[in-house]
Amino acid sequence: ATVRFITSPHAGRLTSLSRLPEQGPGVPFVRWRAAVGVLVHTATANTDRLGCFVVTGSDADEVAERADALGRQIRIQVEPLPAAGGPGQVRPARTAAIAG
Repeated sequence: ATVRFITSPHAGRLTSLSRLPEQGPGVPFVRWRAAVGVLVHTATANTDRLGCFVVTGSDADEVAERADALGRQIRIQVEPLPAAGGPGQVRPARTAAIAG
């Protein structure tokens, strides 16, 4: 078995998501954590992951090939954030910034 994490291609507002793997035989777990319209970031911490899926199979090669194929099918569109200091710039607080 393997797990594949889904991440944003760049920081911005998530505008669409399609072609996620469907849970079923060989894909026992699929989880999506981000809603369309939220701000997302490139993955620098576990909390930046948008979701994940698990693939199982009879051997490591089969699992890896299937997971890679499913990962290539996922379509994520992210609208870039405005330039730093520009109008509408929004940056949510990180947990570490709140706790520290």
